[in-house]
Amino acid sequence: MWIKYKEDILRMLAVYKSIFLSIVICKLFLHGEAAIVCPNVSIKYGSFRAISCESDLAISDFYWYRGNSTSNPILLLDKEGKGGTEYGSEHFDISSNGSMILKDVQVEHESYYSFVGYYENRKFGRATFLVNVTMIPHPPCPTIHGCNSCIECDFFEPKRKGTITCEIKGARPMLPLSWNITSQNGINFLEKHYKAQRHEENDSWDTSISLDYTIGNPCEVSAEVTCLAEDLLQILHRVATTITIRKEGSCSIAVSSTNTTFVTPKPSTSSTVTFLVVFVVVVTIIVVLLVGRYVIHRQCTLLRGGVKEILLFWLLPVLYRDLKVKLLIRSLKVAYDKYSNLTPLPWDNVSIAVADLYTECQCKIWNTTISSTELLKDRKITQEKLVVLIGEHGCGRTTLTKYIVQQWIQDNCSTCLLIYVPLRLVKKEMKLSKVVKRDLPENSSLETKDIEKVLTCGKIRCLVILDGPEDLAKSCDESIVDIEEVDNEADENSEVLTIEKLLEGNVNDQFNLFVWLTSRTADYMSSDLSRVHASRVDVVGLSKEQSLKYIKKCCDYYCKGLQSGGQIDLDGTPLLEEIKGDDVSMSSFGSGIDSHNLAARSDESYKSGQSNLPSKINRKVLKFIRRNDLSKDFATTPLLFNIIVHVMAGEYTSAYSYLSNKQIKNMHSLMRILIDCMEKRYEVKNASSTQNFNDLERKLGEYAYQKHGKLEAVERNVWINTIGETDLKTSLDIGLLKLSKSATSETMETADWANPSSTMEFYHPHIQAYLVAQYVVKNNCFASLLQNLLLYLDETNCRVIIFVSGLIDESQLQDLCEALQRQKNYNLLIDCLHETGNYTVLQKIMKTSGNANVNINHLESMYHREAVQNFFKQWKESEIKLQSISFEGEHLWSFLQGLPLPNVNIVEFPLMECTNTNCDEIRRWLQNQKVNAEVRFKDGKVLADESEKMLGESSGRKDILTDAESYHRKHEASESSGTSV
Repeated sequence: MWIKYKEDILRMLAVYKSIFLSIVICKLFLHGEAAIVCPNVSIKYGSFRAISCESDLAISDFYWYRGNSTSNPILLLDKEGKGGTEYGSEHFDISSNGSMILKDVQVEHESYYSFVGYYENRKFGRATFLVNVTMIPHPPCPTIHGCNSCIECDFFEPKRKGTITCEIKGARPMLPLSWNITSQNGINFLEKHYKAQRHEENDSWDTSISLDYTIGNPCEVSAEVTCLAEDLLQILHRVATTITIRKEGSCSIAVSSTNTTFVTPKPSTSSTVTFLVVFVVVVTIIVVLLVGRYVIHRQCTLLRGGVKEILLFWLLPVLYRDLKVKLLIRSLKVAYDKYSNLTPLPWDNVSIAVADLYTECQCKIWNTTISSTELLKDRKITQEKLVVLIGEHGCGRTTLTKYIVQQWIQDNCSTCLLIYVPLRLVKKEMKLSKVVKRDLPENSSLETKDIEKVLTCGKIRCLVILDGPEDLAKSCDESIVDIEEVDNEADENSEVLTIEKLLEGNVNDQFNLFVWLTSRTADYMSSDLSRVHASRVDVVGLSKEQSLKYIKKCCDYYCKGLQSGGQIDLDGTPLLEEIKGDDVSMSSFGSGIDSHNLAARSDESYKSGQSNLPSKINRKVLKFIRRNDLSKDFATTPLLFNIIVHVMAGEYTSAYSYLSNKQIKNMHSLMRILIDCMEKRYEVKNASSTQNFNDLERKLGEYAYQKHGKLEAVERNVWINTIGETDLKTSLDIGLLKLSKSATSETMETADWANPSSTMEFYHPHIQAYLVAQYVVKNNCFASLLQNLLLYLDETNCRVIIFVSGLIDESQLQDLCEALQRQKNYNLLIDCLHETGNYTVLQKIMKTSGNANVNINHLESMYHREAVQNFFKQWKESEIKLQSISFEGEHLWSFLQGLPLPNVNIVEFPLMECTNTNCDEIRRWLQNQKVNAEVRFKDGKVLADESEKMLGESSGRKDILTDAESYHRKHEASESSGTSV
C-alpha cells in the first residue's frame, strides 16, 4: 500500500514545501528584513573561532560590528571585497563565506557584537549576540580539600570540630559555589564562608566555599555533602563533587581497672531504630486524632455562623502575613517621603523634589552605555543579587537613587518592597530589621521579628538600597546620636540579615532579596568592598540631548522660586534686552537638536510677556551655554550645571543667599565660583567649620605648573608624596581630583582599584588650568610663565594663559599681549583681551602692529568668535590699517556677515576655493564694509580691490580674476612691504 502511493505522497509534500517557502519569501520582501539568528558564543581564552549566523535566505554582503551600533563595521565582505576597521589586525579576520574569525582570543574581545546581512534584493537582516571569553580551571571541576577525585571520595576519622573546603581555581567567568547536604547523622553543620579572588593579569577567578562542622555522637557519624558549581556557560567537565563523611571501624568505649578490663558492648542499631519508628508513629496518630477532633468540633460550630467564618479559619494565617506585608509597605512609603527631596546645594538648606530635577542620565554597564530608564527596565540587571551603582561627584547618582525611591512610593516600580538605608546612620553589625523598625512610626504594631519574617520568607521581591558605604566608617563614632545598640544575635544565627552581610553579598539564595549599593567611585574602589563580586553600573552624567532637558528643568524650578519670592522685576533689566531677538541655535551644542523649533518656541515665549518667566530664563541660559565653552563642557555634569543656573538665578533675587552677590562675567570668574561652591558643599556635608583651602589649591596648582600643564593620570603614591595623604583624600571628597579613567576595567569584572598604585587626575582639565593660573599669579611666577609656558602651547596651556590674563593687572597684561604678538599668536592674544575686557592695552599694541599679518582660526568656538568680533570692532574704530587678514575654518560666511572688518590691504581664504557665488558674496561684503582690499583664495585666484574692479568692468569678470601666476607676483610684492604670519 505504501509503495503504491509513495510517489504521490512525496509529490504532495514537495508542493506543500514550495508553498511554505513562497510564503516565507513573500513575507521577507514585504517587511524588508529577514530572520537572522546569531546565538551567543563562549570561546576559550587564547583559542581560534569562526563565528557565523544563520539566515533563511542566501546573504550576499556581510557586515560585523562591535556593540549595538551599526556604523564603522569592524569586518565586512561585499562585492568590492574584504575590509573593516579591524580587518588585517592580529586578532580579527573574515572568511570567504562571511564568517567572523577571532584569533588568539583575549579578555578584551568579550563584548556584544552585531551582524547585518544583505540579500540579493537589497533587503537585510540584523542580529546582536554576546561573545563570552572563558577559561577552564584545572582540574575542570569543584575540588574538595583532601579528595583527589572529581566525582566522590570518603572522609574518614573526622575531627570533633573542623572545616570542609571546596574550591575552583583559574576559571572565567567566576563560578559561584554552594553546598547541598543530602544526609547527615551525628554531625552538625554551621556557618558557610564564601570567598572570591580575581587575578588581574588574566582576569580569572579563584572561588572557594567552606563549611564548618561539629561532631555530636562520635560513634554514629555519617553524612553526604555535595559541592555544586553554577556553570551557566558549561565550561566544567563536572559541576558537582560529593564527599561522604563517616567513622571508620568499630566504636567501643573501654573502661580499665587494676586487673580487669570491661568492654561495654554497643547496643543493637536495628532494635533502636525499630523502637524510634514505633514511638514516632504512635505519637503522630495521637496528635492527628486530637487535632481532627478539634477541627471537626470547630467546623460544626462555625457552620452555624456561615461559610465566611470557615474560610477565615483556614486562611487566617495567610491573611495575617499579607496584612503585615501591606502594613510594612504602607508605613515605609510614608517614612521614605523625606528621601524624595534633594539638596544639591546644601548651604542654603533648599530642598528640591526629585521629580523637579530628575532627568534620565547615561549609565555604563558591561562596556555598553544605556540610559537610566533602560537600566531600570533591564531584566538582567534587575535579577542580579548585588549591584554596585557608582559615579563621580555631581554625575547624577544620588538623583537617580532617590528617583527610584520616589517611583516606588508612587507605585511606579515593579519592586514589591523597597528599603532605603543611608549608611551614615547605621553600623555594619546592625540587623536590617532593626534599621527598618527605626524608620517606622513609634505606634507601629510591627515588631522586629515580624519585619525579619517578611524579609526572609522569600514570598515577595525586596530591593535594599544601601547608600554611601564611605560614610559607614564615620558612623562607628560613638558620638553619633540615634544609633541603637548592636544586636549580638547576628553572631548566633547565621540567617539573620545584617548590614555587613548585605554589603558582602552574603545573603541566602532562598531569600527574594536584591541589594543595590551606591557610592562615589573613589571611595568604593579604594575599599575592600570593591573585591566583592557584583554587577557594576557606572553613572557617567548626561548626554547632550539629556543636558537640554536638564537645563529646562533647572530653569523651571529656579524660576518658580523667583516668581514666588516676588522680588524680581524684569522690566528694563539686561535680561529682557538679551532675550530680544537672540539666536539660540544649539547646533554648536549638540547634534540632533531642532534649533529652528527651539528658537520659534522661545520667540513665542517672549511674545507672551513676562508671565512666562521660565522660558525667558531658559533662553538666557541656552544662550550663555552656547557662547561659553566652559559651561558647555560642564553642562553634562548635573551638579556643576546646577551651580551655574543657581548663580544666574541669584543675579535677580536674594532668595539664594550664598550666591546672590556672585556673577559670572568671564571664564575665570566662572571657574572660581564653581570651585568655591564645591568646597562649600564639602564643608556643609561634612558639618565642618569654615576651612581654608588656599594651601590645598596652591599645592595642586604648583604640581601641575611644574609639569608644564602636561599632567595626566598620576599614580596614587606620587600624589601622596606631593600633597600628602590627607590633602589627597580632601581633594577627592571635594571633587578637585578623581580616579583616572585609564584605571577602569573595560570588561564585565571590577578592576583591582584597591591597589595603592591606582592613578589619579584632575576632575576636569579646566580645574587644573585654573589652579595653575592662580598659582602663577599668587606666587610671582608670571615672568617664568612668559619664558617657559609659552613654549608649550597646547589646548590646556592656552586655557591657562586665558585664565592668567583675567587675574593679572594691566601692566602684566600688556607684557603678556606683547609676548603673544612677538610669537604672532593673535588668536590667543584676542582671547586674552576678551577675557579681561580691557581694550586700552589693545590701543598700545595697535600702534606697533600696523603692518601685521593676522591669521584667524579656531572659529568653531563661540567664545573665540565673540572675541574676534570685539577685537576687529576696536581695531576698525582706530582706523589703523592692517597688512593682511587670513580666515580659516568652517561656516565662515555666517561668521563674516556680522564681522566689522577693519581697514586692510589683503584678505586671504587659504581653505576656500573661488566660485562665482563666493566671489559675488565677498564683493558685496567688502562693499558693505566700505573696505578696498584684495581677496585671495585657495586655488590661486585673486579678487581685486574696488579700484581695480572699476577698471575691469569694461573687460568682464575674467580681467578681475587673475591666474595663479599673477597671484604669486602680488603675494611676493605684499610680503616685501610687511611682516609675514
